[in-house]
Amino acid sequence: MTAMTRHHTDIEPITAESMARAYTLMAARFDPTGTDTAKQIIERAARKHGVTVAAILGPRKPDHLVAARHEAIQGISSTFGWSSARIGRLFKRDHSTITHAINKGRAQ
Repeated sequence: MTAMTRHHTDIEPITAESMARAYTLMAARFDPTGTDTAKQIIERAARKHGVTVAAILGPRKPDHLVAARHEAIQGISSTFGWSSARIGRLFKRDHSTITHAINKGRAQ
């Protein structure tokens, strides 16, 4: 067996969760901007934290806004697998800020 050959035992089993994630990723790719679904994730985080979408996307940094913003960023990252640069453009923030928010979510 060469390094390029995969044995059937190397393949992960297909689960309902992996299929749902694959479907979400494929559906997002049909909308090249992905803005509608990303917007819904931001709106959901805003409602949960009792803030506006404009506040999440704005420059202010009080703790309650940061928590809502980080939740939205983490949701978009896990749903679409977008790069930190792409998410940063959506939130008008540097990619390193987005990476920090994603890593902070993983640490929790």
